[in-house]
Amino acid sequence: MWYVIQVIEGNTDSAFAKCKNAIPESSYREMFVPMYECMFKASGKWMVIRKELFAGYFFVDTDDSENLLEYLKHIPSFVKPVCVGRDFVPITTKEQQMLESLLNEDRIVAMSQGDIVDGSYDIYKGPLVGKAELIRKVDRHKRVGDIEISILGDVRRVRVGLEIVNKIHTDEVSA
Repeated sequence: MWYVIQVIEGNTDSAFAKCKNAIPESSYREMFVPMYECMFKASGKWMVIRKELFAGYFFVDTDDSENLLEYLKHIPSFVKPVCVGRDFVPITTKEQQMLESLLNEDRIVAMSQGDIVDGSYDIYKGPLVGKAELIRKVDRHKRVGDIEISILGDVRRVRVGLEIVNKIHTDEVSA
């Protein structure tokens, strides 16, 4: 089960490293910061970079939430278990399956590619294939898209790498 840990935004790397050092590996299966790939233009050239999918959060896969909570209390930087009400609960199975379908084995949402056909998204490469209904906004110039997914019952808008290659109007093609 995946549990969400909040840290001070901008401090994710150091807080994550402190948690990795303070929490015994026997207490969890995996601890990770979900990332996404996107394009960045520097010196006139596009390159792929990685950014945090959920800024200020990381995930822990464990069945022992009580021990995890106890270890988190002793970490000397701001780390806060994300709770629903007063309970430290994992994300739902459906939420975890959605994230797993987006993340690769390195816990990164790879770049997706697609077209806009008559105002609808046709994604043909990457983790967004078959998930066009999640897309809420696309910035074609920055090659990113905003998608909405549910985490702990809240709908969250997150940014992912999305390159729209073509914008096609089929009425223009047949004319």
